[in-house]
Amino acid sequence: MDPLTIFHGVYQVLGGIAAAPALFFSSLSGRGGGFWLDRLGFPSAGGNRPYWLHAASVGEAGSAAVIIRAWRAQDPEAEFLLSVGTPAGREHAEKLLGDLDGVQFMAPPVDVWGAPGRTLARVEPRALVIIETEIWPGLLRAARRRKVPVVLAAGRVSERTARRYAWVKSFFRQLLNSMERLIVISEADRDRFLSLGVDTDRIEVKGSPKFDGLIARAQGPAPPPISNRPPYLLVAGSTHPGEEELLLSEILKALLGRALDESHRKPAPDAWALGSDGSTVGAWKEADAEAEALAGPVDLRSAPADTLPSPAAAPDPPARGRPAEPREGQAADAR
Repeated sequence: MDPLTIFHGVYQVLGGIAAAPALFFSSLSGRGGGFWLDRLGFPSAGGNRPYWLHAASVGEAGSAAVIIRAWRAQDPEAEFLLSVGTPAGREHAEKLLGDLDGVQFMAPPVDVWGAPGRTLARVEPRALVIIETEIWPGLLRAARRRKVPVVLAAGRVSERTARRYAWVKSFFRQLLNSMERLIVISEADRDRFLSLGVDTDRIEVKGSPKFDGLIARAQGPAPPPISNRPPYLLVAGSTHPGEEELLLSEILKALLGRALDESHRKPAPDAWALGSDGSTVGAWKEADAEAEALAGPVDLRSAPADTLPSPAAAPDPPARGRPAEPREGQAADAR
């Protein structure tokens, strides 16, 4: 009996025991992709022999969306089924691909209890494309038995993960070589996969679809123009709606040594924030000599302590609806 069969048997027994409470509690908490029938191998999606892409969560769903759009450009008749392992990831995928016909969504099957085989039997995919490192032994075994080609897209494996896999290298060598192709994002990932025993002719480097998606977005409509030298340029990633304005307000408060209210703010055409949804959010700058003196890039982590106002010296913020009194030496009309 080959090592893959032995390992698979142990995996199915232990995984089957662990899967029941994990699936139950993840469903109660709203995680795990929901959709019990999908998870148990009875998906409502499918038909027309789609290409099945599987993504773990939000990041992988973004990569899958880039791949699907590029694929559709080459083959307008292609049908796709995208499974995503979390509700947030599925919502993100539906937002990215909601304008495309012929794209269906589902929660992935659990990797035990025969769910992968039932899903493959009902979906009848032309091929299975796994995004990044969603390597599920049960799913890969079921795909091999049904002669469904499997491709790893945007594959990556960290040094730490590669070291862990090396403990059961014979198992992962057979598992990974059961795939038709492994398309990885970098030469370093290629080398790590090769160290695990992947055949050289199965693997190639193609880069990351995430970067392709960023390039496509960058080539879209430009935000409103800003001046050649804005007083401050603030770049923040992974923010939620409304946080950009709040962050700008706090930065200005720290720089100017006092709080800002609406009576102190003037729309500044040369100060803009890019919202987390890609929209532009108008920002404000303090229209006084102190703000002008602070013009230029400012790094709060490296700025000398004596260049930033002491919080203790900052006056109390003005009451809502009442303009603040001008400070000594500050012209009232500067506001």
